[in-house]
Amino acid sequence: MVHRPVNLNKATKADLRRIPLLTSGDIDLILRVKAERTSFSNVEAASEIPGLSLAAAQLLPIIAALENRAAASITLRNRWASSQGDFRILNRALLTSELASGGIVIERDPLEPTFADYVSAHGRYATPGGTEIIMGDHRIESGYGLLFGRIARPMKGGWQVTAPGRIGSGLQSYRSAAEQWGLRGVAVRSKQILGRWTASLSSSPVDAVMDEGRVVSVQRSGLHNSAATIARKHNVREEIIVLNWETPFAEKGQLGATAATSDWRGVDGIHQIGDHYFSQYGQAALKNGSLFWEGAARDGGRPAWIAGLSQSTKVVRWLTLIRAYPSGWRGPRSRPFSEWSGDWLNESGVYQAVSAKLGRFRIASYGDVYQRSAGQPPAHSPVKGSETALLANYRFSAGNQLQLRWKREEKSDESQITFADETVQRGYSRAAFRLQADRKLNENLSFRIRLDHVEATDGGDRSDGQSLSLSGNWDRRKTRLSLHWITFNTTDYASRIYVWNLNLPGEMRSRAYSGEGHSIGIRYSVRSNTGASVAFRLRGLWHKIGNAWSAPAWEGGFQMDIAL
Repeated sequence: MVHRPVNLNKATKADLRRIPLLTSGDIDLILRVKAERTSFSNVEAASEIPGLSLAAAQLLPIIAALENRAAASITLRNRWASSQGDFRILNRALLTSELASGGIVIERDPLEPTFADYVSAHGRYATPGGTEIIMGDHRIESGYGLLFGRIARPMKGGWQVTAPGRIGSGLQSYRSAAEQWGLRGVAVRSKQILGRWTASLSSSPVDAVMDEGRVVSVQRSGLHNSAATIARKHNVREEIIVLNWETPFAEKGQLGATAATSDWRGVDGIHQIGDHYFSQYGQAALKNGSLFWEGAARDGGRPAWIAGLSQSTKVVRWLTLIRAYPSGWRGPRSRPFSEWSGDWLNESGVYQAVSAKLGRFRIASYGDVYQRSAGQPPAHSPVKGSETALLANYRFSAGNQLQLRWKREEKSDESQITFADETVQRGYSRAAFRLQADRKLNENLSFRIRLDHVEATDGGDRSDGQSLSLSGNWDRRKTRLSLHWITFNTTDYASRIYVWNLNLPGEMRSRAYSGEGHSIGIRYSVRSNTGASVAFRLRGLWHKIGNAWSAPAWEGGFQMDIAL
């Protein structure tokens, strides 16, 4: 979407739904604000809508525009970032026309010994009849992530409580360097009388831990920063066949099914039969909401399933979601709603969320109770936990608001009996409180002040932390200057302070501050009418050790997008 941005002022709800990371709450919010203002004056105005999710705020400046694009385009992208003396390099080239597109991605992760650690390429052709063919790297998103992951997974702690009700977006050209999601081969998608069919035949390189010539486990991080990870880099090919079917169901509903089979083939020619998978998923429209589900089975294992009910009115949104992933559950590219992530899923849980809007006041709350399906040997009890949060926001005017966030999470130790007398014994707990005020002085100048307080218990040891941070943005035509300063004091890493600050486009990551110290940062970005952009960042961190301050640790970043 970088090479052909979405025109926000002309985008319909259907157009916005095709953007993977936008939740239902984001889409409704963008459309409502656009209707109130008649149109957006610039992309930044849309990305700074109060209540917009962090993912949407980071994404819109990259893939949105206010003017039409040419039918054919070339995009060249280079991203370079430095951190602690190392570099991450991402080079991307995309060529698109009305019916065809193609591209290549070359990546180097931090600490990699080579300049080009991973190369991804694809070509895509859409016939006039609507059939889509992709050669090379592609991605499949089906159902709610039990077999093939969804990008628009729910994010705890935001306003988007109805996000899980959105089915995965199907077949996509692969334009990312993240190795764990791509399939390498050929895929075809076609719409027929009985529904839409997708077929994929792939052979993708993976890093596998081997034992006597057999695959024991697969490492999908793509990071090769040690002798062990370098030795097993792409030592196995994962061969997968996928068949997916989807069809409309009743009014605004959908039914779908996915079947997949996988094998392993080592570079030494050893062949290992993998697993066979099947999932059935769907969404049934209800008055002001929907019922959604997915169940999946794998050879020789118990099935996994996820189901939920969502309701949405002009005032209230509500979601209930139940999940059960048996110990050792693994799909070809699983990424469903989960507390513990990884190649193997092992948990069950109940998640509920509700949000309400009354005039200028918004409030949201969620709760998640979960446990691992099985404990780790020898004979440990499964880890249990819970998480709950409250968010409140009062909007005085556009860009001026006061926000309160509170969150508490608790987890038990595996070797202990848990939830005795409704409390978690020993284990880990963390409570975080945040008070934030946003002030927009005029069209060019805005700032934010934030107070954070954290109380944590880790194995019986209590600690706390607090921070004060100030940030500001100065906008002038297509340029933005951002400043951030934070002072913090925590008694242990368990009570660390998390802050999103000065991310470059596409980074979408938070920083954790612990100990006693302060940090200051500056970011300057320039963006053209055609979508080209350049951003620079410099950030320094000082720690207090005893009565003395350490030398500043500097970390810089550079990001550049060129669109032709």
